[in-house]
Amino acid sequence: FSWGCPACNQFQPMADVIRKSLPAYVHWQYLPAAFIPPEDWPTFQRAYYTAQALGLDNPTTHDAMFKAIWTPGGPLNTYAGLGTSQPRVKRHLPSIADVAKFYARYGANPRTFEATADSFAIRAKMKRADQLIKAYGVDSTPTLVVNGAYRLDVHLGRWPAANPEAGAISGAERSRRHAPETVRIRR
Repeated sequence: FSWGCPACNQFQPMADVIRKSLPAYVHWQYLPAAFIPPEDWPTFQRAYYTAQALGLDNPTTHDAMFKAIWTPGGPLNTYAGLGTSQPRVKRHLPSIADVAKFYARYGANPRTFEATADSFAIRAKMKRADQLIKAYGVDSTPTLVVNGAYRLDVHLGRWPAANPEAGAISGAERSRRHAPETVRIRR
């Protein structure tokens, strides 16, 4: 997933429904993609891991990031002409300092946020995310990956058809491995 991904923004309400409907033994985890730099995805990937490191990653802030990016005039809006037939990426995209100011609304110290964003630990998480995305063969977002082995097509409007498949895969893997499963959304 990426907060900067238009399809991920549209899919987010469905992702919330899916996440809330999963059995207790299934672990839901987002894996932020950075493969579209012109749309600021690397900044949003860095912001995701920074928020996570500072204990600020939760459904409220996650949804708020989408709104900040995708609401016309939002504090992190990356597109001009939203609501028109041809939105375009803005010339001046949000920086990590802009994201830090946004997270101040949720209790973050902007200086701490920026310093954490520039840390070795965050760079390592970003590198690992990029490696996993490549290993999973993810080339578009949103994408669901079940247990690191099954990639599900979640194009808008098609999830209900894929849901039984996800349940069958999840149950089979649980029976086979007796281990928690991971469902990752890549945007």
